[in-house]
Amino acid sequence: MKLHCSRCNFVIHDIACYRQLLADWRRHGHDAARRSMLPENSSGSSAWIRGLFALAVVALLFGIGLQVEGLWRRHQEQIESQEWPAVTASVVGCFLAPYYPFQKNGGGVVYTVQCRFRYSANGTEYESMVESVGYHHSFPHPNQLPEDALQMEAWAKRHKKGSPQVIHYDPESPQRISLAGADDQISQITSAVALTGAKKAFILSLAFLLLALLARTAAGWQKRTSRA
Repeated sequence: MKLHCSRCNFVIHDIACYRQLLADWRRHGHDAARRSMLPENSSGSSAWIRGLFALAVVALLFGIGLQVEGLWRRHQEQIESQEWPAVTASVVGCFLAPYYPFQKNGGGVVYTVQCRFRYSANGTEYESMVESVGYHHSFPHPNQLPEDALQMEAWAKRHKKGSPQVIHYDPESPQRISLAGADDQISQITSAVALTGAKKAFILSLAFLLLALLARTAAGWQKRTSRA
């Protein structure tokens, strides 16, 4: 049996030499296959690490947006409480209402307090509604309200029809009213929700960043080990 080895440029005359050549090919072939897999694994790890960095950036931008919204809302609340005229209004109705941002059976729920007031401004009678928005709950309990919703519901129940409540109205548009004259639990809940959301987004961004850095360090260590 004769086999020609193009790499060694000689003719194989016996089966033992053929077997040795086959064993050498298998050994070197497996080493080459292992080396050829390293760039692919490295590429996959790099894509995963870039994804973590991208998530960190998205969470950071989302947190910045919420922070800006919360600070703007807090500033607006100060204007409403300090610059808008105050008036004692009569409660027409106050109730807790769920709001589903995405769809009714998914995407979480946000609870709001909606109140309608009757009041007089500049000699004219008005009846307007105001809403305070609570926190977003991604996985609400089907038979139990979250803590913030319970507090908002208790506040609504205390303000029965005909009870007095100090509110503030926009002097340029008296139909616009604010609960800035109410206790902080209701009057500042909107800005508090945004600022709390911003804090959570910043923490999430930091977590993604740390994961990305750890993954990059681990990938570099694995690459150095495989080369060694």
